[in-house]
Amino acid sequence: HLAGAVSLGAWTALAWIAAHPAPGIVGQVLAVIAVAWGALAWIWNRVEAVHSRRWTWVILAWAALFRVCGLVSEPVLEDDHFRFLWDGRQLIETGNPYAAPPSAFFPATELPPKWSTILDQVNHPQVPTLYGPVCQFAFGASYLLAPGQLWPWKLILLAAEALLIGLIWHAGGDRAGWFAAWCPLAVFESSFNAHPDLLAVGLMVAGLVAAQNRPDSGRFPWGAVLLGLAVATKVFALVLVPFALVHRPRREVWAWGLTVALAYAPFWIQGSWADLAGLRAFAGEWEFNSAGYALAKLLVAAGTARVVCAAVFLFVWLILLWRWWRRGFHPCLLYTSPSPRD
Repeated sequence: HLAGAVSLGAWTALAWIAAHPAPGIVGQVLAVIAVAWGALAWIWNRVEAVHSRRWTWVILAWAALFRVCGLVSEPVLEDDHFRFLWDGRQLIETGNPYAAPPSAFFPATELPPKWSTILDQVNHPQVPTLYGPVCQFAFGASYLLAPGQLWPWKLILLAAEALLIGLIWHAGGDRAGWFAAWCPLAVFESSFNAHPDLLAVGLMVAGLVAAQNRPDSGRFPWGAVLLGLAVATKVFALVLVPFALVHRPRREVWAWGLTVALAYAPFWIQGSWADLAGLRAFAGEWEFNSAGYALAKLLVAAGTARVVCAAVFLFVWLILLWRWWRRGFHPCLLYTSPSPRD
């Protein structure tokens, strides 16, 4: 309870900081997150896994209070949420948020003042949106609930996070569930800043859990479908898909591909390549793993450093996939503890 109260105080302070930004805000944010990590480390080192429903509900109650602070707070040091709001409007009003970048609407004079303000704060407005179809459908649902408001989107993320915490609890036990519930990174990036990555991660984990059983010809391939939805949410889910579907029946691979195609179909039918244009700009202009990229730039030119980093990643990924394929691992082994004999 003491650790929970300390964390709650830190998150309450962050909500106040977000409402009253001032010089030195970066240091204030870092101090808040450090306090939250310290409280988590304290409880992690002192609380053993106890099979007690009372402690489970205590942990979850504090975790819920942390997220209430984020729900009522403005995003901190972020402006991505304006793109989410704009995409939701475009999906509902035009049917295709990929058709034109936000900058194409700058000359528009018929926009309500509220939406003109939102449009003015979209970052990189010349770049078409790079969020996948599942994200767009969620943005659209948020728009229908409350146009121009962020809280419906945050509620969608909170629902996804609740499912994710439950899956982690099921897969890894009490301590894993407690860590997921109190993790400051999750609270900060999802509850406060409303980043959509958690939606994709939740679908990825759900897909792995659904695929845990050995192949069964009579079983619907829920795991493959959920992994397809994860890819249609954020493209980074592609990194995991081959590991999850290796040694699986061919019909599951087809189910995965069909799910991705169906998610993109409404936009392909309209002649749009969906998020491909935005992703192409993202891949060409943004940095990934900035620390590694910065080190590579000390040795070679910036363009070459980007290629080197990509090549190193691909090489390591292929090595891991090859080892995974040779050992015949199954998705359930991602989270099932090995037997003493193993």
